[in-house]
Amino acid sequence: MKAVKKDVLSIFLQEAAENLAILEENLMEVEKSPTDRERIHLLFRCIHTIKGGAGFAGLDEIKEIAHELENILDKARSEGFVASETFRFLVSGITLLRKMLDEGDYEGRIYRSDWNRLRQQIRKGGRICRVYRIRLSFPEHTFETGTDPLFLLEEMSEKGSILQIEPEWGRIPDLFHLDPHLCYLGWNILFKTEMEEKEIKEVFEFIHEHGAVVEIERAETEEKDKTESPAQAYASKPAVQETIRVEVVKLERILNHVSDLMMVQSLLRERTLDLMERAGRDVDEVEDAFRELETITRMLQEEVMSTSMVPIGNLLVRLQMMAIDLAKELGKEVRVELSGKDTELDRKVIEQITDPLMHIVRNAIDHGIEPMEARVRSGKPATATLRIRAYHQEGHVMIEIGDDGKGIDPQQVLAKAKAKGLVDEHRTLSLQEIYQFLFIPGFSTAEHVTDISGRGVGLDVVMTNVRNLHGHIEVQSEVGVGTTFRIKLPLTMAIIDGMLVRVGEEFYVFPLPAITEFIKAKHYSVHTVTGSGKVIRVREDWIPLAALSDIVGVPSRFSRPEDGVLVVLRDGERKLAVAVDEIVNQKQFVVKSVQENLGHARGVTGATVLGDGSVAIIPEISYLFEVASARSGFQAGDSDGC
Repeated sequence: MKAVKKDVLSIFLQEAAENLAILEENLMEVEKSPTDRERIHLLFRCIHTIKGGAGFAGLDEIKEIAHELENILDKARSEGFVASETFRFLVSGITLLRKMLDEGDYEGRIYRSDWNRLRQQIRKGGRICRVYRIRLSFPEHTFETGTDPLFLLEEMSEKGSILQIEPEWGRIPDLFHLDPHLCYLGWNILFKTEMEEKEIKEVFEFIHEHGAVVEIERAETEEKDKTESPAQAYASKPAVQETIRVEVVKLERILNHVSDLMMVQSLLRERTLDLMERAGRDVDEVEDAFRELETITRMLQEEVMSTSMVPIGNLLVRLQMMAIDLAKELGKEVRVELSGKDTELDRKVIEQITDPLMHIVRNAIDHGIEPMEARVRSGKPATATLRIRAYHQEGHVMIEIGDDGKGIDPQQVLAKAKAKGLVDEHRTLSLQEIYQFLFIPGFSTAEHVTDISGRGVGLDVVMTNVRNLHGHIEVQSEVGVGTTFRIKLPLTMAIIDGMLVRVGEEFYVFPLPAITEFIKAKHYSVHTVTGSGKVIRVREDWIPLAALSDIVGVPSRFSRPEDGVLVVLRDGERKLAVAVDEIVNQKQFVVKSVQENLGHARGVTGATVLGDGSVAIIPEISYLFEVASARSGFQAGDSDGC
């Protein structure tokens, strides 16, 4: 790579990221409407811009890839449509560009072999695997011509894969009328090959001339009508919004100023209330001014927060393209369905959740979805379906990644957990508790590790990232039907709705979504389980009881946890009653990072500055469960009781 000025490289990377996002979004639309000339021209302009920018920045490898893709799109422009082979090459090429730019592999040192393989496929014209349904019905005199039908099957196996073969049983007479000199064979075959239909016909030309019935058709997957009326086409193009490019650093500074404003406002209110108590006279005008200040601050906060919210669509399309490219590499056919691309999420949350989502998708394509032959044998369509969905729910963003693959066998997971000593042989666990073992470091039910889902982050890191975002992840699966990962995330990490509690002289904030209720122990039955600590019965559930003071190592003013206020926390299906000294108040809290002062402190997701200048820690909810379970020996969340 030639010497490149940092400012030139920075400008190129920013423009390339924008153009790649446009390419990814519109390429998926072109697959639905391959004759959409306007989008084809747009794709060409974007890749042309990337090629020119790469050349100016001295990134020759990037320029070469962009140039090859530009040639493909130029051909598509002149022909007026994007062929299926062209689409696959574009998906692979754009995915490769995205990887190289995201990982700083500008010279292609990491992905050179990937590029060489793709370039070879492009220049060969591409031989894409297709699936055909072939009906063969042999005439009774077939054996007289010297034809052996089994030789045809052997030849087909050399030229592709026979996914399924079903005899035409109706042609075979009963035993008393069977003539061994006559041929009663007829087959319905599902055949996967790189051959074109014309080439397949040539294989059967000889038997066709001798009277055999040969019917060949593409095994098409279900697709939506790709045509749309001019009115629909016009309506589907949203009005262009005026935008201005703002550096992320500037936005973050504004967010910090708003955070400071909220803290000063909180401090000012507390001091004024104190003065009001001392003065003992009417200060309604001051109170009115504060209400107006709070209203303006809240409006400013909402507007500023909205500047960091971006649609999740670009990420979903990246996942879609990666899935299609990966399926092609593994010889699988996968249809990827997206929904909720307009769902907005904090930019920082998207950045932190990208790698985990990619790992879940890789895992689904590699291990979850069966090979085409296995799917057909089990009565499934040869083409698998991967659904990626995002939507808002109760102030959170839900992201679902579901496949129609082989599913996860909970008994296999449980057996492996017991073999590793992770669970007592006689314990009864819920499905969600069993699936939680999948997120333990080093835990895997895969029969073999591959270079695809075996690289990068694992499910344990997926869980860690989700928890660090104050989120939650759960698994739903059915053997033979498929698996869905469902992730619940807060809209933003900058401000959270929380409950402030006190233990001794220290303050802590519990995120509101993690709280199910507050209770006083005196109204319920508390028991001590030998070797496992205390549990409290709340209606029909036995919930483990722990003191926050014991977990964090801070002295409490109560000697027994049941004497304090109990906050019932939820982590998935697990529950834990945590005793605190006092519930202070509920409000929004500005989240500050603690990494600079505490590093990656386990169990701490952030902190917030209170109105009097003191600091309250925001604990990681799952960490509280882990510590409580480890100290008591009672699995937090058990409901099978005493």
